Amino acid sequence: MWGMGRSYTVADIMTEHVVTVSEEDSLEQVTQNLDRFRFRHLPVVDGRKVVGVITERDLLRFAVSVTEVGPAASAKAVDLERNTFVAQVMTRNPITVPPQTPVTRAAALMVDGRFDCLPVVNATGELLGIVTAHDLLNLMSASEVSEREN
Repeated sequence: MWGMGRSYTVADIMTEHVVTVSEEDSLEQVTQNLDRFRFRHLPVVDGRKVVGVITERDLLRFAVSVTEVGPAASAKAVDLERNTFVAQVMTRNPITVPPQTPVTRAAALMVDGRFDCLPVVNATGELLGIVTAHDLLNLMSASEVSEREN
């Protein structure tokens, strides 16, 4: 497929150093991490085990569900972010993959499930990395450039 016949796995393209959050973190902390690191999804871990994922989409869905208007709305929104926790908003038990998963399988899982990331875990469910739709696009783009140069 990509890269002149080479079969890529998620281990080849995943991000290994992953910023994570716990179920007890507030949405305020999550928002700060997403903004600071320019991420769109964060694995939720208990120790090293993946228990969920929280995404910008989850935060938007939550914000829409509690949106108020009026002069006090901004203060209430800040207070709500401080007092709402990841466990209340995250997607529980996300689809995960082992590092040897072919990228074509990872892409199919993302398309079928309509999500943009897959936590990469070992046999005991401990987080090893994350692969995103952006990682897949980078691989395709790099392979396209490489093929044109040959």
